[in-house]
Amino acid sequence: MAAIFILLLTLVEIPFVLLCWLDYFWNLIWKSLSGISAIFVIPSILTIPITVVNSFILTTIIYLKHSLNNQNINFDEAAEKHLARFPEL
Repeated sequence: MAAIFILLLTLVEIPFVLLCWLDYFWNLIWKSLSGISAIFVIPSILTIPITVVNSFILTTIIYLKHSLNNQNINFDEAAEKHLARFPEL
């Protein structure tokens, strides 16, 4: 039964991971352009609420998947696992 829930959580997780990578590349582009002018920082700042909500959802999914596997991790460790997916900007 737990395997079914883990599979469902994985299927739910896929669009959020894709959105996270799109957001990562979006911020990478605007960070590169901000070297030219500070005005290019604004589009990156406007996506911060989306990034925060998306990261919270993904961290929650990671936490739930580990809980269903009887791997006791806390929410901070789940957040670290989520952030480890991406290189530092």
